[in-house]
Amino acid sequence: MVNVSKNKILIVIGVLALILVLAFASFAFAKVDVGLTVNSAFCVNQIIDKEPANGKFLVTNVTVKNNGKDPLTVSTDQFTPMVNGKTVEKYSVFPGAGTDLQNQVQIPAGASRDMVVVFDIGNQTPDSLEFAGPISWVPTYKNSTKISEVASTALFDGLHDTNNIGMEMNTTMYGINITGATNITGTDNVQKTDDPDKMESTTVENTSTITSALGQQNSQNSIDNTTNTVDLKTGIDNNGTVEILPANMTKPGDSITTLNGVYTLTGSEKIDIMGKKVDCWVVDGQYKGDSSSGLNVNGTIYFDKTTRLPMKFVIKPQSVTVPGSSIPLTMQGQAEIVTTNLPLIGVA
Repeated sequence: MVNVSKNKILIVIGVLALILVLAFASFAFAKVDVGLTVNSAFCVNQIIDKEPANGKFLVTNVTVKNNGKDPLTVSTDQFTPMVNGKTVEKYSVFPGAGTDLQNQVQIPAGASRDMVVVFDIGNQTPDSLEFAGPISWVPTYKNSTKISEVASTALFDGLHDTNNIGMEMNTTMYGINITGATNITGTDNVQKTDDPDKMESTTVENTSTITSALGQQNSQNSIDNTTNTVDLKTGIDNNGTVEILPANMTKPGDSITTLNGVYTLTGSEKIDIMGKKVDCWVVDGQYKGDSSSGLNVNGTIYFDKTTRLPMKFVIKPQSVTVPGSSIPLTMQGQAEIVTTNLPLIGVA
């Protein structure tokens, strides 16, 4: 028969309690040594379909370096937005429900990891980001880093991306069938201007085109550089291209007319971009050529719901008129982002 006395039970409980206290102290008071860098910070009005409770979302891309000798677990709730050395008055850490945002990241000793930390924030604009140890009220370790700039849109200073573009065309001229295939690798770099409401986007395109006719092939390669200015209030550049989907385009049927055509929102769709499932607004673009080309093309653009920036562009097979003639030409193509330093937030 097993007989356990009351005193023995109390002793066991006391020993267990002491072990738990020592374990907590070891965890809470452990030295946490990290380095922080805020790579980008910008504001958006929604995260996919979620609205902010405090006014706006602040999306930060942070690099955390573990300077310690042991692996480190870093959580998004260990970060605090600061202004003038004080915590902003109104904020919460966006939990990321329904998204692919990670609330915790494991960092090996000596290694660095990027984290996307999103705050639901009020009217104040943070100038620094503070990181605290695992228990915020325990004076173990705090570190802060400067936020050089909080951009009003996702088109922030230093944004860059690479996109791949593929086009196929064929036509018949004087009984001769001519086909063409064009592949373009484009890089875009964004930088601020003297006007806070405008950003400058520079694009470098490496183009390779192969045309075939009568069994003969002709190859051409070129490099083109263009620079455009984007109005952050309208989202439209100086050529009439929609670079940021206007804030008033939120439902099917909403449209805008620019210098180069008509853009109409037709619905939404989740697409695969860079290994993420990104929820996008689908916009039909009816492009009209300038007086010199006379080329009119219909295309579909996919704008990320969170950043409202274009992720993908599709030209379905269609017949157009060869500029300067009445000869019909069939064309189709696609362009999409393949690399970027823009923090993309996908669906879970």
